[in-house]
Order: sequence, then structure tokens, then C-alpha cells
Amino acid sequence: MAVCGYTPHSNTEEWHRLLRLIHLITKVGQRLMYHIFIYGCPNKDPSQNLRDYLNEIGLADKYKIFNKDQKEQILSNPGCQYFDISLLFKVIKVACDNNMADIESWNNKTVSKLEPLLTQLKNERNCLYHNLPKMTHNEFTYKFERLRKLFRMIVEMTSLRFYLSQETRKKHLRELHIEVNCVWNHLLTPQEIRNLDKKISLKKLKQGGAEELKKEFSIQNHVELLPFNINSDVKLDLLSIFSKMLITYSKDPEGDVIIDHKNILKITNCTTNDYFASFLLVTGGSGCGKSTLVKWLKLMWAKSNLTVPGLAEYNLVLYLECRNHHIDSLSKLLKDHLPNTYSSMEHCILCYIRQLKVLFLLDGLDELNKDSRKVIEELLHFSRTSPHTILCTSRPEKTREFLLTAVLNEYQKHEMQIIGVPPEEQGLLVERYHTQLVSAGKSKQSTEDLVNYVNKSCHCKEFYKFPQNLVNLVYLWAYQPEQINQVTTATELYVKINELLKLKLCQRLLSRDPDADIDDLKKAIEDFWRFLCQEALEAHNCKDIILHSHSVNRLKTQCKKNGLDFRDVAATFLVYKTIKGKEDREQQLSFPHNDNHDFCVAQGLLLDVTTKSRICQRSLSCSRIIRCTLERMHKKNKPKSLDITSYQNVFKHMAGLLSMKENSIKESMTQELVELFKEAGVTRKEQWLDLLSETKCDLQTGRYIAEIFKNERNLEITSSRVASFSVLMPYLHPSIVSLRFADDPNCLTSLTSLLEHLSNMKARVTLVVGRHYRHPSSTNTSDHLLDCLLGRHSRCHLLEFEGGLGAGMMATLPSTLTILRLALSTDHQASAFLAHVPSLTNLQYLGIHVTPKVSAKALRSLPAISVDLHLSDVGTDRESRACSVAAALLPRLGYRYIRFPRATLQEDGWRRVIEGLGMKGVGVSWISVPLNISPGQSHLLDALTRVTLGGGFSGWDFNHNGW
Repeated sequence: MAVCGYTPHSNTEEWHRLLRLIHLITKVGQRLMYHIFIYGCPNKDPSQNLRDYLNEIGLADKYKIFNKDQKEQILSNPGCQYFDISLLFKVIKVACDNNMADIESWNNKTVSKLEPLLTQLKNERNCLYHNLPKMTHNEFTYKFERLRKLFRMIVEMTSLRFYLSQETRKKHLRELHIEVNCVWNHLLTPQEIRNLDKKISLKKLKQGGAEELKKEFSIQNHVELLPFNINSDVKLDLLSIFSKMLITYSKDPEGDVIIDHKNILKITNCTTNDYFASFLLVTGGSGCGKSTLVKWLKLMWAKSNLTVPGLAEYNLVLYLECRNHHIDSLSKLLKDHLPNTYSSMEHCILCYIRQLKVLFLLDGLDELNKDSRKVIEELLHFSRTSPHTILCTSRPEKTREFLLTAVLNEYQKHEMQIIGVPPEEQGLLVERYHTQLVSAGKSKQSTEDLVNYVNKSCHCKEFYKFPQNLVNLVYLWAYQPEQINQVTTATELYVKINELLKLKLCQRLLSRDPDADIDDLKKAIEDFWRFLCQEALEAHNCKDIILHSHSVNRLKTQCKKNGLDFRDVAATFLVYKTIKGKEDREQQLSFPHNDNHDFCVAQGLLLDVTTKSRICQRSLSCSRIIRCTLERMHKKNKPKSLDITSYQNVFKHMAGLLSMKENSIKESMTQELVELFKEAGVTRKEQWLDLLSETKCDLQTGRYIAEIFKNERNLEITSSRVASFSVLMPYLHPSIVSLRFADDPNCLTSLTSLLEHLSNMKARVTLVVGRHYRHPSSTNTSDHLLDCLLGRHSRCHLLEFEGGLGAGMMATLPSTLTILRLALSTDHQASAFLAHVPSLTNLQYLGIHVTPKVSAKALRSLPAISVDLHLSDVGTDRESRACSVAAALLPRLGYRYIRFPRATLQEDGWRRVIEGLGMKGVGVSWISVPLNISPGQSHLLDALTRVTLGGGFSGWDFNHNGW
């Protein structure tokens, strides 16, 4: 290998002549520009950095035109004497604005002014650096003398612009003459050549390499609307459909925190510096958007988008799909992404990559093969002391082991997990997709109806959080909208889509051959599907979603055998992916998505297990039937190659398929699946709860999984966990159960069953229904929930309740309550509750939300306990009523808080309320109002509250707290 720092031109006379020209313009041209800067900013102190100087002269907003590297130079070199020509050119245009001419004259070559000469100097420098032209002796002499002439003109125009004396002008011309002749007569030393070589190569890599990458990434800015070839003509711009993602970051000192996807790099930049590399592992289930996130980051960098903090700071972004079989070294990765740049500096490119800030995006760590593993191992060693960030995506299986063993200690390590699309964005995402489908003539359904369905399906919010599920849902809506309300798991969705694909294929084939027997066609299609599932299983054994040539040949033979056209059939279930091969790009058949592939594998495995179960039972017990089948399949390929962890998502789809079946083998297979899940890496309780909800498991499955929770005495149950605990609760014995629902839980179909099981247990229960308390309604109350929990034979003890009840249910509130938060929206409710209050003998805290429909006449004083009062929707016409309600309910010890959610009052209104409460003798420790008043007004009102009521006053973020 050549000495690091030399390019292929390094030992030629042409290259040395070019370096001498670059040396001339770098040395002499830079000095001339620096003198102009000094003359143009006579009041700048040499010890004052440019940022502070611009702020001092009222030009602070101009600082934003400088990029990160330039800002670092500005802060590290206050005197500005080491700035290069490009930076000095910018600085002169900004800082010397009062002394230089208008903007137009900078590019007007016909104007005899200093500005266009400086533009010419900058352009000459860029031409030499970027184009690296071949330099014959005559060309060198011509360009050298042209630069000499340009330098003289700049000195002359500088003298005129800044009114320099004749003596000073002549002095500058003498110095210029000596410097230029020195460069003409002086041959560069080897060290000078190496330094210039390095400078030029870094510039070429940073600018030319970045341009090459951005061009490639910008071309890859489209995604297929739906993952099937029958719609391959419908493509979307990724940026137009990409949705907000929530991600948990697990290295915060206070525990896991939720961040927006745009801040994914901000964390690494906050915790690392330019001398150490960082390793960021982003995990998530299949279909959660990992690959899309990586593609989005590539495209945002290519577009120089500044909305992702830290992304623009990277000089280069390099990308690798870990399933790629054709790249087995870092050099090949660079050659693949940067063919032009790589060919011009092949022998030194790795040395210079070390010195740049580079983001490596490695997609699919769980799909590593022997080639991509070599790349990653080389990269981890190569980048450990460089300002590099390595971002890997992966399914959660086995990544912990990789993070602890493969990633060296020199790295700052970060772990994140994609939660998915937040509920408020799910309707927006399907709207974007379906609108494009309608525009392309692929759907005649109503986009509005689909969006409303998704937004109102609160029982499916966990299911909808994965983008892949939403995309598949759009497809089903477009062609079979009547089926949409029958799917609540990914497996069910794939089953429905698979049935739809078969139906559309059959219709298409019949349209070409009307005389064909429809039953024969259906059988042939079903045979092909079963055959494809077996090939999917083999592809999974090879850790690939791309079908190898021998698999494709077998599928072709199967089609020929049944009289089917292979291209038609293959296009129904598979897609063509363009793969970069060893020589050129290749078109290969692939499953549309990893999750789709896993579903096919699960179907194939289930078919194989079902049809060959009797063979297995001769040698093994029925409890090992799935493992028996897998071992037999892997034995064909490589002995001892079975990696159970790689089947975790396959097992999830198997569980989903089993939940839809009724057969004799289901129970034994379910028991074995639970054991296989443990072996595949499902160890945390959260994973088991996810599994239960994502596969719609029944009580039979719950019995086996309940063993994992048998020692749990304190259970926290939210909306997303109701379905899971409804099948676990019959087998558990908790002593404390807390049910907390931020949204309306009445649409949770499994909740009734859960509450009925809970009512038969001797457990202390908390039931919090935040929506019913904050947004009470006479038609949507917590009555049914409380009735299920506190039925006639209930054994549980309700210690805390929050919600809204009808008047007839008030008397059912048990005396065991110690904490109660209750909404009152009618006089009838208020009267019924206040009549029942004396029987709540253990009550220690009471929160009351009184809506505008409740009159003060229906109220009476509350007992001497800690009380918070919420008076909602108070406007200028309800100030007096609010004061009367607070006075009517006033407990003997006064209120702890009085809060005014959704109030519209301004300062004068709050002043009247405070004074009105004081006149009625209301005592309160603190008043909280919406954040629509200024800090100054809040301070004055706080002073008034302290004098009038003996308490404090402040603004409060009600929106953040669900109001």
C-alpha cells in the first residue's frame, strides 16, 4: 500500500505543479483576504471571537450562515488569522458589510471594485481544490501569472477601498512580489507535499464524497405504497408519508425516557465528543419501522434537512443492509457507496475516513451473515477512536449479548427501543397512505371513514402502533372493507390479506381463461401457497428473505405442474428487489417484508407439524413436536445450525394462528410454544404481556404463561394490558391491583372479564378512569366498571377510585375507599353523592370535579378531610357561580387546591374570582389556572391571593395532564 496521504498523482511532475499552485493561492491569497478583513473591521479586538463581535455590532443573526466546522474555527481562533479562504470570504461579506459594496457587485465582473476580485479568488481556489486539473508546464505558467495579476489587482483595490497611503500600498506590493517569486522558485519539500496531499484529499472526501452519497440517497427517496407487486406502480415520497415515532431511551440516570424520533442523534452528540465513537442500538419488533427510520435518516441527511439535531454535523453517512451477502469489508462498503471518490483515492481513503465525522447506518443486526459480520467486526475496531457514530437496528433477540461482547469499551453505548406510532398520529398515517391509493385509482373507499375507524378503535391502539400493521390495514380497507373490524392482531391481518390475494389472483386468472374450473384454480393456488411456505422456511434457515435460485426453480416447477403462470403467481405473494451483486445490480425474488416472511414461515411450520405429527410422536413426546420439526429441517442444511432465538417472531405468528384454530393438537403445541418462547429470549414480563395481546391468546395459553407471574403480588394494569391480564387473572393471586386508564375503557372488550375475575379475589384495588373524571358525561360513565368490580359477591377491597358515576351508583361506593376523585355533572348526581359521603368513613382524600351544569343550591359542605376542587370551563359569565360552588362545598379545613381547567378568564377575571372567594370566606392553599397569563400578571395575582385567601396562585399545564 502507498504511503498514507499520497494520491495516485503524488509522484508526477503534473501533480507537483498543481500542488505549487494550490500552495500559492492558499498562502498568498489567504493572507490578502485576512488583511482585507482587518481593514474592514478596524474596531474588532484581536482577542474577541467573531461571534461576539457580530453580536456587538448588531449582526448576531448573520452568525447562522456559518456551518458547524466554520463555527468551531471561529470560536477556536479569535484573531481569525488561520481562517481559510472560503471562511474569510464569508466573514468579509458579513462582518465588513458597512465597508463593502452592495450584494450585486460581488458577482459583477464588469465592475472595477474589490468585491468581484475576491469572488474570483475564491472561485480559483475552489476550481483547483475540487477539479484537480492536470497541469502541464505551459498551463502552470499561465495560471501562475494569472494569479499574480489577480493578487496585484486585489492589493490595488484594497488600497483604494480603505484609503491606504501610497507608502502602505507600495509595501504590500513589495511583500506580494517577494512571496509570489518565492513560491515560483521554491520546489515543495516532501513534508509540504504530504501536508497539501492530506488537505486536498480530506476536502475531496468531505465534499465530493458527500455529493456522491447525497445523489445516491436522493434517488432512493420512494417507497412502495403497498408491499405487493400488483401495486408496484404506486410509489410515495418517503418524506411525505413518514410518521412521528416514539422511542424509549434507556440510559437516562432517572430511568427510561420517551423521545421523539427526530432526537435520536441528539443524545449521542450530548454524551460523546469528537475523539470517541458512539454505538447506538435501536431495537423493536418486526414491522415497527426500524428500516424506514434508517432510510428516513439517510434521506434527511441527503436533503441537508436541519430538523434532526446533530445529523447535519456528519460529513458522511454510510449505509449497510446486514443481510447483504456481497459486501464483506469496509473497503467494499466505501467502493459500493463512493465509486468515483474511492477510485481516485483508493490507497488512502480509510486513513481519511478516520478523521471525518461519519454516521454508519447498519440495518438489521439480527440478519447478520458471515460477510456482513466481517464488515461490522472490522468497523467496530476501525472506528473506536474516531468521531464516528454506528447506529444499528435490530429485533431485540440476541442484541444484549452483542452489545456486551462485540462492542468495545472505547465506545459510548446507547440503547433505544422503538415504541411505534403514537395514537394521535395513527389516523394521519393511514390518511396519507389511503389518499395516495385513491389518487392512483387503486381504491374507491372513503379515506375519511377509514381515519374515523382507526381514531375511534381505542381497543386497537397497541395493534396500530406498528406502521406495518397500518399499511396492511389500508390494503385490506381498499379491497375488503367489511373485513377490517375482524382483525386486531398482525397474524389475523396477514390471514385476511392472504385470503384476499388468493381471491384476486383467482379472479385475474379466470378473466384470462373463463373456461377454467374455479375449484381447480383455487386448489392449484392453495398448493402453491403451501409450497411457498415451505420455501419460506428454508429461506429462514439461511437467514434471508430473498429466495435463492434453487427455491425459485422449485416454485416454477410447482406452477408448471399445476398449469399456473409463474410470473402471475409470484407477483401476488412476492416482490422483486434490486440487489447489488458482486458485478452489477440483480433482480431477485423476495418476501415483501421480514414480518410477512415470518408469517409464511409460521404457516409452513404449522402445516409441517400438523401433517407429520404422527411421525414425530413415534420417537418423541408430543410436547416436542415443533422442535422435532425444526431440527429435522435444519439437519438438511447444517447440523447444529438451529438458532431458536431467530424464530421468536415466527413463534408469535404460530401462536396467533393457533388461537384461530380448534383442533386436538392445539393444547400440546401451545404448551411447547411457551417453552420455546423462553428459549427464544422472551424473558421479561413486559414481553410476555406483549405476546398475549399481540396473539389474542385464550385462557388455555394464559394458564401456561401465568406461571411466570405467579409470584407477582402488586399488579399495574393499563388499557394496553387489559387483554393480557384478562387471560392471566384466573391463575394469579395478587394482593394489590392498580387499574389506570387515561382514555375511555368502555371499548375494551376484555375489561368486563378482567373485573369479574378481580372481584372474586381478596385484593386491594385502585380503579382510575381519568377520562370519566376530566371529561364527564351523563351517557358515558364508570357505572358498568364499578358494577362488575363490586358485584353482589365481590371479595375485593376498593381503596381508590377516580371517575364519573350516575346518581344511582353513588350509593355503591364502598366504605373501604381512602382516596376518591369524582366528577359531578348534574344536580342529581351531586345530591346523591353528598347524601352518601357520611358513610365513607375511611376517606382521607377527596377530589371533586364540578362542571358548569351543577348549581350551588344542590351542594353542601364536605367533611373535614383533604379536598381538591376542580371547577371547569369557567368564563366571564360563570365567575360568580364558581365562587358560590366553592363556598357551598367548603370543608371545615378549607381546600388544598382549587384548579380551573379549561377556564378562559384573563387577569381582571381572576382578580374578581379571588376577591369573590375571599368575600365568601373560602380558604385555599393554592389556586391553579391555565397558562394563558403572563408571568408578571401571575406574580400580581399571587400577591393578591396570599393577602385575600392565605394561599398561592400560579399557572398550570392542564393540557399536559389530560384536561
